[in-house]
Amino acid sequence: MGRNASRESKAALQKKLDAAAQKLLQAKQNVAKLQVEYCRVREELNALESAIMSLPAEILLEIFLLLCEGRRMDDVKLLCSERPPQFVIGAVCRAWRHIAWGASRIWRTITITFLSTRITSQTQLLQEWLKRSGTSLLDIYLDTECLDEDEEEHEYDKRFYQPPRKTFEIICTVSHRWRKLHTPRFIPLDDLLQSESVSSPSLQELYLSDPDAEYYYDDMETIDWDLRESLHLKKLNLNMLSIRGLKMNWGTITHLEIRMNPLDYLHHLEDCTALESLTLFMGDPTYREVPLSNESDVFITLSRLTRLSIHEQPMTIESIVSYLITPKLKSLSLSPYRERVAPTEWTLSVAQFIHRSSCSLTQIDVTNAPAVLRIRELAFYLKTVTRFSVLDPPFADQKISDAMLLVFDLSERKDFFPELEELTLEGTFTCNIETLLRMIKSRVSPPLPNDDQPPVKRIQKIDIVYNNAEFTQHVEPNALQRFYDELRSLSKSTGPSIKISFQKKFI
Repeated sequence: MGRNASRESKAALQKKLDAAAQKLLQAKQNVAKLQVEYCRVREELNALESAIMSLPAEILLEIFLLLCEGRRMDDVKLLCSERPPQFVIGAVCRAWRHIAWGASRIWRTITITFLSTRITSQTQLLQEWLKRSGTSLLDIYLDTECLDEDEEEHEYDKRFYQPPRKTFEIICTVSHRWRKLHTPRFIPLDDLLQSESVSSPSLQELYLSDPDAEYYYDDMETIDWDLRESLHLKKLNLNMLSIRGLKMNWGTITHLEIRMNPLDYLHHLEDCTALESLTLFMGDPTYREVPLSNESDVFITLSRLTRLSIHEQPMTIESIVSYLITPKLKSLSLSPYRERVAPTEWTLSVAQFIHRSSCSLTQIDVTNAPAVLRIRELAFYLKTVTRFSVLDPPFADQKISDAMLLVFDLSERKDFFPELEELTLEGTFTCNIETLLRMIKSRVSPPLPNDDQPPVKRIQKIDIVYNNAEFTQHVEPNALQRFYDELRSLSKSTGPSIKISFQKKFI
């Protein structure tokens, strides 16, 4: 009796479970139908809105283009993860969908994050997208998913998802229409780019990167791609071990960002006659050699360069700038990685570079600034600087001491930074609060110059960002209140923007 009752009870429960599952399935189907109905009614309502119906199709098209192309393009991962604005526009109403989906210019920007679970539908959508783009030039931004590192050890081509060759064959069939291409180094794409059939004569902007510098195959150190037909290529961003296999017209490049061994790119700089902006990052330290400093009288003259940014080891900064002359340089950014070496040599090399170039610098940013003595040496060559920033590096503490503040204090040296209009100081403040106030006062109300000196400009903006809470906590409350009261008074009476803020640092 007991066993029969148990079986009957189990069967009854299973029947209830099946009924609940059926109801759940029916509910999901009802929700899907309601969502479709909701979208349909919303479209009908949107179509009745006067603002939507009153705009001419030509104006709507320009608005749609602005929505599609006005997004931030510098963060490719974020860009590729967003819902395409073409679909957002098409969901508003049938009239908008008709305009947007029928205009080829709307479809000239392609953003994809390749996913192993969706690659079939992504490839189909890519084909349809290219059809809608007509003959428009294309801006292509590609990204891929990172496979789970907690599972088994992956080979290079398994660590990051590599779409099939067929997907890249579709992209390469329209290589003659590429205007911008931002992509990691996919193995199937590398193979296709080596073939002579992939030509990109309309290419203006190229970003090539290795997905992960820790997982190289020997044959992926460089890429064998002939770009000599890309006569309009202006912007180039390369992140790889070597460029020895890349054939191109360096003379057309105006903006160059590069992350690799300096020995691989330094000799190409002399061919970059149109270069206006140059950004150099430290590549993989296991694959690098530091070039020797230039000891000859032969230099690389970049006659159009206005912006130079170097994020490198101090010895490499010293070496690179020893080869350069940049007569039109306006902005210089230096970010030496932490090294247990004295900053004497590299700062001296930078000073010689500025003097040799005879350039009128207006902006300089220094991250992980060297000793105060070195900044004082640089100050003699920075008479025209209007904006100076000492920035806090993520990997170390940037000390803002009394001695550093005195470099900017006009009551100490009237001839240091006479044109300064903006000053930013970030880091761990070890200075006395009175020293900081005196420096600010000297810049807000500069002293009269000596007879043989031009007048000193009044500063317009001061940003102080400290990451150590004890900087203000250890100050006597009344003294701190007087400090802030004086700053408010200075800002109101003279007009400059003075901002002091705390920002916690996570290392």
